[in-house]
Amino acid sequence: MLTTNTMSNLKILITKNVFEQNKISDLIDNINLLITLHQRKLETLKNMKNRLLNKMFANEKNQFPMIRFKEFTNAW
Repeated sequence: MLTTNTMSNLKILITKNVFEQNKISDLIDNINLLITLHQRKLETLKNMKNRLLNKMFANEKNQFPMIRFKEFTNAW
């Protein structure tokens, strides 16, 4: 587990090379961007799943789901 005590005991070496620092910074920025994009994608997919599930099942208003296999024609 990562605790404050653990963090305070860590020795972090930092390069003096500014070019390398910039490359590391760019890498971290790219990773953060990817994380953000994947989080958005996950939310979009969750919303899509919910919308499709709502259309695949009958409800109080409709005896028939909006989406169904064409072989099934009876009410639920």
